[in-house]
Amino acid sequence: MRSIYTGFTQYGGKDTFFAGANTGRGFLGVYDTIADESVREHIYIIKGASGTGKSTLMRKIAEEAEAAGYPVTRYLCGSDPTSLDAVVLDERIVVLDGTAPHTRDMVYPGAASSLIDVSRFWKSDRLAESRAEILSCAAEKKAAFVSGTRYLAAAEMAEAESHEAIARCIDREKLERFCMRIAPKKGSGTVGKALSYRTHGIGMRGLARTAGCTAEERYGITDGLGAGTILLAALENVYLRRGEEVWTGNHPIGERITSLYIPSQNRVYTLMADGDEAVDKTIHMTRFLQKEPTGEDRGRAKLAMRVSAELIDEAASAFRRAGEAHFRLEEIYRAAMDFRALERYAKTVRAEIMGRLSAK
Repeated sequence: MRSIYTGFTQYGGKDTFFAGANTGRGFLGVYDTIADESVREHIYIIKGASGTGKSTLMRKIAEEAEAAGYPVTRYLCGSDPTSLDAVVLDERIVVLDGTAPHTRDMVYPGAASSLIDVSRFWKSDRLAESRAEILSCAAEKKAAFVSGTRYLAAAEMAEAESHEAIARCIDREKLERFCMRIAPKKGSGTVGKALSYRTHGIGMRGLARTAGCTAEERYGITDGLGAGTILLAALENVYLRRGEEVWTGNHPIGERITSLYIPSQNRVYTLMADGDEAVDKTIHMTRFLQKEPTGEDRGRAKLAMRVSAELIDEAASAFRRAGEAHFRLEEIYRAAMDFRALERYAKTVRAEIMGRLSAK
């Protein structure tokens, strides 16, 4: 059965997530966590419009850092998964896009953050000539995003109904026993740590997901009724009670967990989707359904899930319309850029960042 968790195209490789996501509550991101100047060694904030080379600059920085042997985490744009919103280098240095809809300014200028202003390399006179088209495209883009957000808000309401209905069909005692059995016991007596990452996005290129975390041991959850997220939430609670660190991959609709990574076990649990790699073990959610007749709730769950999936399709269509305007804006700004001058400047930026990385 088609659900809100199926039909997503994968973008990016390992250690790749979304920095934000379009939801029924608007655009939500984790930029404050990614670029916490009180924690990171240094933050580089890029300012500039679409099409001015921000993502390309981050991509080259990430590749150079990886070639030098540093671990890199990539954060894709929640609206356009082909673009980067941020890269984290060796957990110390962050380079991110600080323009709308995730505007960011320096908190501790110079001491913990620096500005990379690519707007200095565009030709303002050319942009002034395109003023009417820029304003028109920006208005079209905004209106389409507003429409898409409304559809997502309706999808979240339908998904909530589906989730409540299928939850009544679950044998909770059986599911809890399974979670207690599969999660190893630890004697620390301390509560574990939970880290949340966005692995799914709904934007200008349709439904997108990332590879998330790679692991040696992979558990795949087959789920036709949307109950898999209930198992993942229960597993998270058990692992946390046993003092484990857990990483969750979240879906923008209802913030449901779609994957659970346990670093200490190098194990990942994930909802199975078309095109997924082979898994080591499969968990069938049907084993946790109550034996008593639950046809009415199952029917409600299926109907509400189908409605939610159709609303997500409508939202994606609206975001694609926003994309048409967005990509026209990119072309206008790209044509006004002096990329040769930008590349000369970018080389000095990359050299500075590599210097910071090698200093420790």
